[in-house]
Amino acid sequence: MNKNLNELTIIIESLDENFNSHDFIRKFEQKFTEEYVEFLNSYSDNREIKVHSQIARFLSKNKKILSIDKTNRVSSLNVHNRNSSVQGWKKVK
Repeated sequence: MNKNLNELTIIIESLDENFNSHDFIRKFEQKFTEEYVEFLNSYSDNREIKVHSQIARFLSKNKKILSIDKTNRVSSLNVHNRNSSVQGWKKVK
């Protein structure tokens, strides 16, 4: 993901001022479908949970570079169309 930092910044710019990890993951999956599938295929069980956790950790680790900051945890629909608690984010100017 580090090699695509500029494109990840563009994804964040396309999101609302306040967004959550699921919002980012959906856009990431659309933009980097092949990489996303490779991430998923690198695990044999709990693939989505592991990959989505990795992506969320990446956001957290790179929040200064990406100009984002954590807010509260929020309820959001996951890939299985079920509500789950994820990290909320806001853009920092």
